[in-house]
Amino acid sequence: MQHPGSVQQVSLQEAEAIIRADVPRRPIRMVIWHHFWRPAARDYRGERTMQAVKGDHVRRRRWRDVGYNWLFGPDGSMWTGRTLKWHGAHTIGHNSDSVGLGLCLNGDEEPLVRFPDMERAVFDITIALCKQYGLDEDDLQFHRDFARKSCPGTLLDRDEYRERLGVVLATGSEREWVRLKINDVPVREARLVNEGGRVVVKHQFTWYESQSDGQRWPRLFRTGESVRGQLEGLGYGVWWHPEQGPAGTIYAYGPAQSRR
Repeated sequence: MQHPGSVQQVSLQEAEAIIRADVPRRPIRMVIWHHFWRPAARDYRGERTMQAVKGDHVRRRRWRDVGYNWLFGPDGSMWTGRTLKWHGAHTIGHNSDSVGLGLCLNGDEEPLVRFPDMERAVFDITIALCKQYGLDEDDLQFHRDFARKSCPGTLLDRDEYRERLGVVLATGSEREWVRLKINDVPVREARLVNEGGRVVVKHQFTWYESQSDGQRWPRLFRTGESVRGQLEGLGYGVWWHPEQGPAGTIYAYGPAQSRR
């Protein structure tokens, strides 16, 4: 599928076909994540928002097209950006050897895990790009790695996503993710069971708070055994995604190779 120009909404299957067909005239050495900052996820209005971002880049900044190569909405929508036949306009010093992904998000205030469909979409495209260009998890970069800014936001942890990406690239596919919210689960005691590849809560959670580097990190425990230990015993790798304080914390469980 040839690149249709910007900004066009596409499915994952169409995006993967575009990635295969949109052959750059230079080596691609990394994938760089960005956030829009403004507009934020709360401002998203579908195509109107994506066209506004393009308009800002073209009319105000006087660029030939939107600066990013791919754009993502908080609803999980994927939008084409600038073709790789042209240099990007997203990271000074690396516009010629990278692919820029722009998230409709203020990552300093809005945790990406609050928008799981967008998290899924940007991760799927990152995987497709890594496979296309022979990249590994260390080739995932954030804009702040090259500029004096927080982009794609202080609430995103690059090393967490690198770890997750490494599991996917090593195993060839990503397995289902399971998320549990503390305030969705009653307190006291918990037992986790692997039923058909899914983590199922059989009993209730207890939790407490600890102080680490000035942040409050809620932890879930069962008597004598941590939830992390239980999950790893079921064959799951675990990534923790702290959100806005204890009541809103989301724990994302990334299944590794099943040992059922």
